[in-house]
Amino acid sequence: MTHEALAQVLGTHRPGITVALHELERAEMIATRRGQITVTDRPRLIRAAGESYGLAEAEYKRLIGPFA
Repeated sequence: MTHEALAQVLGTHRPGITVALHELERAEMIATRRGQITVTDRPRLIRAAGESYGLAEAEYKRLIGPFA
């Protein structure tokens, strides 16, 4: 996924995506390659997300039901 595509999905500007990805990569929570993002430390990434982690999944479950 490109930075531009991720920015569109998240409804933000591409430069902000680039900065965030670089910070997460510098903290060794993710690794990036051309068109690819790999989570390398999920527990730390979840802690870093704080209360925002899981909101989309919870809303989907509330509106549609459990994942199949």
